Amino acid sequence: MQSFLFLDLGLIDEVCEAEDILDTTKNRLREWLKLPSVQQGLTKQKLRKSIADRMEADFEIDTNHIVEIWFNEQGRKVLAALVKSLTRN
Repeated sequence: MQSFLFLDLGLIDEVCEAEDILDTTKNRLREWLKLPSVQQGLTKQKLRKSIADRMEADFEIDTNHIVEIWFNEQGRKVLAALVKSLTRN
């Protein structure tokens, strides 16, 4: 079952029957809302940490890739056309 693969990959926190999704979600949210706001923030930070770590690790590579996309010959043509369209009256 694909949902267990997603669970193993850490993309989801829990697997339940389709007919139980709404009740399961409501119950989980009620549990989270009982936490003081500081704890909620720390929980969100912990949940997002692995994503943030991967983004930070790839930041320079991603930045260089974005610069290359926008400032290669084709990218410069697109930017020039955009500037030209914005400066027309």
